[in-house]
Amino acid sequence: MTTHQPPDPLFNGSGTIVREIYDAVLRLTGRVDTLISQHDETRTDLKDHELRIRAIENADKKDHDHEARLKELERNRWPLPSLALLVSLAALILAAMKQFGNN
Repeated sequence: MTTHQPPDPLFNGSGTIVREIYDAVLRLTGRVDTLISQHDETRTDLKDHELRIRAIENADKKDHDHEARLKELERNRWPLPSLALLVSLAALILAAMKQFGNN
């Protein structure tokens, strides 16, 4: 008595299963190639964004330096209006003394 084994679909001679597997591998290869291409584009975009972020950070540092310099200039400039006020008050007092001193 011989046992009856079902025919193996991979080797049945028609090749339909083998062809389906081959087509699936081709589709997957195309998808992997697309993903690799998108990954490379994303990497390029990321490098560009990193460069822009670094440029903005450096600009902020430069602006901070300008801010400190401007504050220093403003701090050194405050005596000028005060000095002008003192001179004008002295002139007013001298004028008042001259006016009231002559009468």
